[in-house]
Amino acid sequence: MWGRTKTRWIDVTGSSTEGFGVDDKEARRIFDSKLNMVERCRDRWPAFATYEEDKEYSEEKFRERYDGHRPIFWDMTNITIPKPGESRMQRVTYSSYYAQNCFKGGIGVQTCGWIRTHDLWTGCVSDTACNLHLQKAIQDSVATRPSLLRLWRRIGAEMSGRFG
Repeated sequence: MWGRTKTRWIDVTGSSTEGFGVDDKEARRIFDSKLNMVERCRDRWPAFATYEEDKEYSEEKFRERYDGHRPIFWDMTNITIPKPGESRMQRVTYSSYYAQNCFKGGIGVQTCGWIRTHDLWTGCVSDTACNLHLQKAIQDSVATRPSLLRLWRRIGAEMSGRFG
């Protein structure tokens, strides 16, 4: 949803000589529909590899180093945004750490190589607050999300049924 979306928005809502001339309200409906689809897809995918998968696919040096523990390394990164016009939005998106208006995103990696991102936060939220929320999200999602291997097996079975 990030990256080309801005360019596409300009193309879609521009006048008929500069773009497609789609009404702004209709373009927003299309964007919201695409965002909902992306979120539904993302939420169906396992958030984290299971402990067994993490153990199996981790390199030996990680298994020795963490001895039965399951580290998930998280860091926050910023996405710079233009300074909003509304003063309230300026306050909530301003990060004193980055000295700019931005959003923050959580990025995590497990020892097996599984990479995960998390929802964006406004710049004023501290990394500590984000990480505390992420810890709870990890616990909730590990308990409720399907296993990565089960998902791959299901996809493989579906694909072999179609093409086998």
